[in-house]
Amino acid sequence: MSNGCDNKGFNTDAEIIPLDYTNSKTSTKSSESPADRLYQENNTKKDATRISVSEDSDRPFSGRASSLADIALYANKLQSRKQGGDGKKTRGWDIVREFVHGMRVMKRSTLVYTHKQKMRTKDFSKERRAGQDIKNLLHEAEIFLDLHETNLCGIVKNMVNQMLPENSGVAVSDCLRKLFADPICTMPTDVIQGSVVHGGNTYWEETWLCMFSSFSNLERHSYAISRLKHPVNLGPGASEIQFVILVLAPTREKMTKSAKETSLTFATLFSDLQFRWDLHEAKSVKQFKMIIDERYSDLVDHKTIRNVLIRHESMEGRDTSPFLEADPGPGCGIARGIRGDIKRRLPHYVSDYIDGFRNWTEISKLITTVIFLYFSCLLVTIAIGALNDKNTQGAFGVKESMVSLAIAGLTFALIGGQCMTILLTSAPLAIYAKLISDISIENGYDFLCFYACVGWFSCGLVFIYALFDLCKYMKYSTRMVDEVFALFISASFLKDAIMDTVYNFEENYNCLWDGTLDEPCTIYNATPGSVRNGEHNFTSLPIDCPECKPVESILFLFMVIAVPTLGLFLHYFRNSPFLGKTVRVAILADQALAITVIWWSFVHSYFFRHLEVEPWSYTESSVFRVPDFSISNMDGMAILLAAILGLFHSLLIFVDHSIAESVACAPENKLKKGTAFHWDLVVVVMLNSVSSLCGWPMVHGKLPHTPMHVRNLADSEERVVQGYIVTTIVKTTETRQSTLISHIFIALSLLMLPYPLQYIPQSVLDGIYVFLAIRHSVTTNFLKMLLLITDQYAYPPNHYVRRVPQRSMHFFTFLEMCCLVVVCMFGLAYETAVKLWFPFILLMLIPLRQLVFPKIIKPEYLLDLDQH
Repeated sequence: MSNGCDNKGFNTDAEIIPLDYTNSKTSTKSSESPADRLYQENNTKKDATRISVSEDSDRPFSGRASSLADIALYANKLQSRKQGGDGKKTRGWDIVREFVHGMRVMKRSTLVYTHKQKMRTKDFSKERRAGQDIKNLLHEAEIFLDLHETNLCGIVKNMVNQMLPENSGVAVSDCLRKLFADPICTMPTDVIQGSVVHGGNTYWEETWLCMFSSFSNLERHSYAISRLKHPVNLGPGASEIQFVILVLAPTREKMTKSAKETSLTFATLFSDLQFRWDLHEAKSVKQFKMIIDERYSDLVDHKTIRNVLIRHESMEGRDTSPFLEADPGPGCGIARGIRGDIKRRLPHYVSDYIDGFRNWTEISKLITTVIFLYFSCLLVTIAIGALNDKNTQGAFGVKESMVSLAIAGLTFALIGGQCMTILLTSAPLAIYAKLISDISIENGYDFLCFYACVGWFSCGLVFIYALFDLCKYMKYSTRMVDEVFALFISASFLKDAIMDTVYNFEENYNCLWDGTLDEPCTIYNATPGSVRNGEHNFTSLPIDCPECKPVESILFLFMVIAVPTLGLFLHYFRNSPFLGKTVRVAILADQALAITVIWWSFVHSYFFRHLEVEPWSYTESSVFRVPDFSISNMDGMAILLAAILGLFHSLLIFVDHSIAESVACAPENKLKKGTAFHWDLVVVVMLNSVSSLCGWPMVHGKLPHTPMHVRNLADSEERVVQGYIVTTIVKTTETRQSTLISHIFIALSLLMLPYPLQYIPQSVLDGIYVFLAIRHSVTTNFLKMLLLITDQYAYPPNHYVRRVPQRSMHFFTFLEMCCLVVVCMFGLAYETAVKLWFPFILLMLIPLRQLVFPKIIKPEYLLDLDQH
């Protein structure tokens, strides 16, 4: 659940709304009429309601009164009829009347007058009184940390007991009576609470409230803030209260010092999501007050983050693409984007190393993120390296892939712009490596020379893209393009896992019936040429009987299913009520990938060690190789082919890297240090120039590792809204340390080649593919596609569900799925020549979305469905 965070977590400005539950007093007078009369006439002006019951009514259930009151009246009339002339009463009817009369009194209605009013937040740079209120708060306020209370009455009573001095002249009971509108202290009289607007709907900030009241006998202001140990449900609109602020003020004060104005000052502070999170992490009262003082100083100096003071309407009609920051402006220039990136990121360079070590919370997140990056990057690199080893006939494989990964990661961590981006080789790049190998073998070219030429052409074009600020045109890439590409990556992971499983079954299982023998080979791993006949006797079969290992195929399929099952179970174990939060989150959920890989690799290598399972492909070779162009037969046709391949290769790197970095810099991730699209492309060019020269796999920004890196370093909160779990990032620690440390460990892992790394079987690597694909699909807007087959009553409470007609919403989803199918047809095709056009098809999604979609679906609907 949330820790001091907003309802639904929307990062919009809080709108302060006071909730005056009983500005006019509650009507609770006792009835002074005879027993058979229900209520006394209530003459409290126009807000009062008169309820009366006629004494002559014979109907047991009167329409003018509550049913319980009518039952009591009817029982009284029946009793009077039973009395007779002697005046004796019937005992049974006495019991019924007394019981129902007690129920009537208990169920008596109370009238409550509620008035809501929008209030303007305080401007601390101009309003002097607001600053004085903060100073008084820091010096005089009572701070309660980790208060163990489960109801508002107990919380306020603890605060009032400490706030009121003995000679204040205000009794605690009188104070509670003034603060609450009911005798059981559940309805506050005057409250200020925040609200947020998102998608045309208003939601309460359900994690804090500020109560206030004025007293004639009070001589000076009193303040108190309580931070609860656990969120408390205080009713509708306050289901997860973590902070309660209480302000008591004298009645005879000028307007700027009234209880309401003073409460508005504190409410303005608490309307900031980041501020509440910092207070939640405070370990002592001194640190708590220090955070308040620092935030006040920021507000005075106008250094506050977006959405604290300036009211920002809902996101409709606004383009919030991360590429807007990369746009150097109109006109044509050279390297303006690169200079802007360096100017934007250079002031944060030192803090990129300091962040992550400021407190224990950041250190613990850094440790878990390093472990996640180490396993996720290393395992994917091993899998793609083994694929490259097969595709290129051993020209480069796992070892070269790990060297390229280590050097690229360390270099980018030191001089890269956006430190949250993770560089990796990818399956599409492996496809191009296979195509280069096939062309070089077919035409007799030296592979390393031809590969280097393609890489240099590609790097030269990518450098031109960065030099002439072409990243600014990626601002037309909307969330639809990001989602289609992200789902394609998930589909490619699933496809690789499925194809490896099918290949294993074809090699080890389908040979049971090869069509050449009268009987199948035994399922007990009989040696070639023999089969079990009876219990102990073996008879020979023809020598061409294949060696079948169906057990290996069953084990392979089991591992591919078991690895993502355990990984997802541990990842979502953070939402369970079992074990402590530290064990549940820091040890199990955050380390799900590491625990899964270690456990299933141990199970496979130890419990099934009697099976001779073939490990993934590995070829020992020299790492640092420079092609010898003097002995190569590279002619003009080879240069032309290299230039054509380099063009498509450059488009692939440009689009893939830009989309991966834009997903990381999306507004919901709350990155504050700015983007660096152009400079990062320059760094990628430098790295790939060396990689292509040495015969290593080339790299670019990678999905899903980049957004997962961001989420692992983010402080987030989860809450259930109308049956759906909504996850919101509160803040993200932007540090280079996670990438730097994890890639140092990856470089050291070169010493573990081929063993013990080959103890990780191919089936576990494919299971990791499935795990990453499922986890990444869930974090995208994949659930929006499921609305096509979802009953209407189960739709999530998203803004586009409320604002977009159902037909338009489903039609947009259908178009998005069609785009995904087309991209997969090119990107996952068997023919290499078809795969060559994949980056071009992906790039064409941008004009398709900007020019064609608005003619089919209204633009205002597209803004709700497809905005960043």
